[in-house]
Amino acid sequence: MEKQQIAASMHFQKGQVDMALEVYMFQENGVDIAYCPALDVSAAGVSEDDAKKEFEQVLTEYIEYCVENNTLTTDLINHDLGMTAKQYFAVVEAM
Repeated sequence: MEKQQIAASMHFQKGQVDMALEVYMFQENGVDIAYCPALDVSAAGVSEDDAKKEFEQVLTEYIEYCVENNTLTTDLINHDLGMTAKQYFAVVEAM
């Protein structure tokens, strides 16, 4: 299992969301998997590069969904990523 850092930046009408997440790359039953325990999000592919691309797509969809439904702050707090609620609100308010 290899730990990597994946950065994502998404632009929305309300602003921008920037994230840097630890993602674990591993194989299971011949399938490459990218898994982010902080968000409990994963994606699979036929190669490591394919799994990373799929993970980036899943992460984008997750962020877009949360922004559209105004749940990003609540979801990040629920995942307890080591930030305080005050820091989360500052990020969202900056949007």
